[in-house]
Amino acid sequence: MDVDILGADGESIGKLPLAEARAKKLIYRVAGVIVTNSKGEILVHQRSMAQEHYGGKWAIMACAPVPVGDTYVPTAAKVVREQLRVVPPKGSIILHPIFPYKLRSADANIDFGIFRCLFDGNLTPNPVDIGTHFFASVSEIEKLMQEKPFLQSSREILKKYLAFSN
Repeated sequence: MDVDILGADGESIGKLPLAEARAKKLIYRVAGVIVTNSKGEILVHQRSMAQEHYGGKWAIMACAPVPVGDTYVPTAAKVVREQLRVVPPKGSIILHPIFPYKLRSADANIDFGIFRCLFDGNLTPNPVDIGTHFFASVSEIEKLMQEKPFLQSSREILKKYLAFSN
């Protein structure tokens, strides 16, 4: 899959295969989805060991790179349908865009579009993407973050999510 390579202003300055963009640590877009339930709990999951990047790490959002020429919204909807396999009772998935997040680290340079999806049903995520998964309260997640290898982006996004939702 090719992704748009972004300049400092967030505009596309070209396109490259995702693997090359990652290897060169160039900036590209990723849609991230935080799933919550009506109790205010957040879906926590361990990334499948089959994942090329960060397999086995824990996260509070499922995500996918945005393909060339696409936008965050359809990519986020695809994450919900294909990775999380959320099947809402009325057939439509409601995604709420909540905030942008720029990850800049020695490992990656990603411009995230973060969405929230409210879902109270049972999940059967795609095992190629997601292993162990469960809903947890914020205090339970904070404790888990001391015990499990969470993605740094999930740690930072949880802080931003809590500030946003208060």
